[in-house]
Amino acid sequence: MHLVIKLVLCVGIATTAWAGPVEKVYYDGIDADGNFEGGTLLLPRVEIDPGKTAKVSGMETIRDNGPSANRIDLVCVGDGYVATELSNYAAQVDYIIGGLFDREPYASYASYFNVHRVDVISSESGVDNDPDEGISRDTALDMGFYTGGFERALSVNLVNAYARAAAAPDVDHVFALANSTKYGGMGYPGGNLATVSAGHGLAVTLAQHESGHSLGNLADEYFPNDGTVYSGPEPEQRNASKEIAETMAMSGHKWAAWLGEDPGTRYSGLVGTYLGAAHVPLGLYRPTDISCMSLNGAPFNLPCIEAFLIEFYKIVDPIDDSTSTDTVLFGHEQVWVQPLQPVNHALDTQWYINNAPLAGATDDTLVLGSLNLPAGLHSLSVTVTDNTNLVRDEAARQDFMTQSLNWNLLVLPASGVEDYRPALQPKMQNVPNPFNPQTTIFFGLEKSSTVSLLVYDVAGKQIKSLITNEPYSAGNWDIVWNGRDSKGNSVPSGVYYYLLLGEGFQESRKMTLVR
Repeated sequence: MHLVIKLVLCVGIATTAWAGPVEKVYYDGIDADGNFEGGTLLLPRVEIDPGKTAKVSGMETIRDNGPSANRIDLVCVGDGYVATELSNYAAQVDYIIGGLFDREPYASYASYFNVHRVDVISSESGVDNDPDEGISRDTALDMGFYTGGFERALSVNLVNAYARAAAAPDVDHVFALANSTKYGGMGYPGGNLATVSAGHGLAVTLAQHESGHSLGNLADEYFPNDGTVYSGPEPEQRNASKEIAETMAMSGHKWAAWLGEDPGTRYSGLVGTYLGAAHVPLGLYRPTDISCMSLNGAPFNLPCIEAFLIEFYKIVDPIDDSTSTDTVLFGHEQVWVQPLQPVNHALDTQWYINNAPLAGATDDTLVLGSLNLPAGLHSLSVTVTDNTNLVRDEAARQDFMTQSLNWNLLVLPASGVEDYRPALQPKMQNVPNPFNPQTTIFFGLEKSSTVSLLVYDVAGKQIKSLITNEPYSAGNWDIVWNGRDSKGNSVPSGVYYYLLLGEGFQESRKMTLVR
């Protein structure tokens, strides 16, 4: 049974006996001309417990592009497949996923995705209300048509779906595939899930469209010609707006940066403001005459592609791996970053010293010894950005498609650390030196300052913070280091550096622990 709330979008009144929280989901069918038709429902919102699991028959990663920690993990779970139908289910997954990644934006960013197939065995073949309303089947995910009385509305028990999806290494988005040849699907933006009739001949384009809702956070761009006038607030979705082109161009809202752009049929044609969107014929506008959000089989338009890419980068970071930022560098190392790489272009890298860009330093590696930096403490940083021309929202590019990393870089004088004296010199030494098991570090301040006192090993790894951004008045101070790290473990014999940082000064010394 599927408890639903019927809603006439924007102009109607919801009626239900359900008193709890709800979420808006999209359902879609197609007419004889291939145009989408459907609407939205309010379904009871469920909280997904990522720790909840359920028994599955098996799991296979069918596309592996790297660690799940920085990939978008798509998980396919099937419903209404008995044991003898799992091979058919596997073939349907391969077909749908293959078709999806032949289309933009998935094609250009396929390297950002891992795809996992979870095999789920149901007690009966098929799903509820297929082909007709009133038919009930015992299946693992409780999928069924006629949700809310709408034939093509194919819903799923989210809790059951995610409990099976949890068999995958990670879950960012779920495709719940019904063992059915009846057309239907739904997009759950709040649940990051799309349902698809896996056996229908249009399953690929259906998955493409529904993922527009569930992953791209897009509105439908189709509407009935019933004379309804929109009177609500500006839609949150990036592909629907109350503003006509002239107003949008002045305000800079939504797809203003794309107005007048005509990429041809690859991205659904000229971008403007076309009357009718989000199931309302009057008072709302869409970016192009047709697109994947209005016509089955059409490509996404440019504003929709942009919306997808921003959502992708809410899941992944531009930098996949790097030299550890927990390490203090000493000026002789080679540091590196490993950006994520889309299929058709490279991300842009820029290195900085003390917040100033290094001319020509745009490779993914940087040899510090070639910089000839003066002795002292420097800030090294790198910024990696996806400057794809498929995004024109520069604020979103900065917020989601750009990542920076920072390192402390301590360049010691050629004659040794003991000879380095900054302009504002604290007095500093440790006694005894060499030492075992502990030493006292003495320092003097000429004026009050917030200071930090840090201990590093010869590899530049911070071992212990003895003082962390604490205020000290002018005078002489001392603190004991007991030869243990931040976890309380004894450190081995060897050379260590202690670094005093304050307002306008830094001072470092070498000490030797002999066990």
